[in-house]
Amino acid sequence: MPDTYTYITWEHRWPGLTMVLRSFPGSEVLRLENLTYQDNGYYTCRVENGVNSSKHFNAGVGDVYLQIEGS
Repeated sequence: MPDTYTYITWEHRWPGLTMVLRSFPGSEVLRLENLTYQDNGYYTCRVENGVNSSKHFNAGVGDVYLQIEGS
């Protein structure tokens, strides 16, 4: 398994929706500033490492849920 990854993109989605609200250029770290309620949701990172992953649909994909709390 190659240990070098190419970060393709970050995508922002609301829970229950398949539509991408925003896309961000690929980077190991996604930086969000001045967050508001509209930034809540799932953020998905897509990476590649040169290995064919056609048998594994979710290979190279990671999700995190971000919830903004405050007044």
